[in-house]
Amino acid sequence: MLKNRQKVKIKKFTGQVLIELLIIIALFSILATGLTMVVSVSTKSKQIASLISQARSLIQEYREAIVSISLNSWNVFDSLAKGTTNYYHLVKNVNWEVQPGKENFIFLEKNVERYFTLENVYRDINNIPTTSVTSIFDPSLIKINIFVKINQTEFKDELFLSRWVNLAIFQGAWGGGPGESGPVRDFTNKFASSSNIDFYETEIKLSK
Repeated sequence: MLKNRQKVKIKKFTGQVLIELLIIIALFSILATGLTMVVSVSTKSKQIASLISQARSLIQEYREAIVSISLNSWNVFDSLAKGTTNYYHLVKNVNWEVQPGKENFIFLEKNVERYFTLENVYRDINNIPTTSVTSIFDPSLIKINIFVKINQTEFKDELFLSRWVNLAIFQGAWGGGPGESGPVRDFTNKFASSSNIDFYETEIKLSK
């Protein structure tokens, strides 16, 4: 009788161990799945961060080159056709040069496409720069849109160039008098307004 009870206890103990083992295996499977997902998300985040860093580097190179060109000669950009369908890229010879089309190359084993477009800039009623053609045209500004596509991911950057260093025009005739609202593109012998000044064809000075 005692032997039978011992057998029953052994069977119960063996069954309990089996159930606990199955529970442990199930928990380990869940933990392993969760760990795999965490590793996958972490790897994906690192890939995205690396992609953003590469794009910033490629965009920054264009930004610096474009600013350098505009300071040396504003006419390089001013003479280019404006609009989203006109594409340009930079080429480094002795100095940076602008060429039509898009630049394609391999960077860190990735396919890269890089180019930029230009837009005319206007001023709204609050004198804020805008690309809306319904506003007043401002010839002293140009908007540059830089595009970088790494594999199938595209990045975009925008900057406004200002013609502040280059001589735009020298006006030496004032005989047309006041009444010329700005900003202006075609200069005449007029000016915006007068208050306590005398103006002549070749000079303008304060009234005595």
